Amino acid sequence: MFFEQAQLGHLTLDKQTAKEWRFTLTGLPVSARLSYTETAAPFMLEAGFLAQSVEQMIGVVAETEAQDPQKNRHADAVSLIVHLDPKDATSDPHELNPMTLTHPDTPSAPQG
Repeated sequence: MFFEQAQLGHLTLDKQTAKEWRFTLTGLPVSARLSYTETAAPFMLEAGFLAQSVEQMIGVVAETEAQDPQKNRHADAVSLIVHLDPKDATSDPHELNPMTLTHPDTPSAPQG
C-alpha cells in the first residue's frame, strides 16, 4: 500500500521463508525508470524502505537487495529480496507496535 501511495509502484510478495522474503515491484514508475537509463537503475530507496518496514514489523535485522532487472523474468519489474536474520532481534517482540496501513477508499473511524 505504501509503495503505491508514494507512487513507487505495485509491490507483491512472491515467496516468504524464515530467512528471506521475495517481492516484485512493478508498475508505471518502475518501467519508466528502467526505460530512462541505459545502466541498471539501483532502486536503493525502495530497497531501504522495504528493509526498514519489514524490520519494524517483525523485529529482526533485515537487509534488502534489488536484483538486476535484466535477471528478472519481466523487463518491467524489479525483484527485491529481503534477507532476514532471525537470531538478531532489533527489539523485544513484546514491545513491537505493528504499523497501521491506511486505505484511501475506507472512511476513517470517528476520533473522539
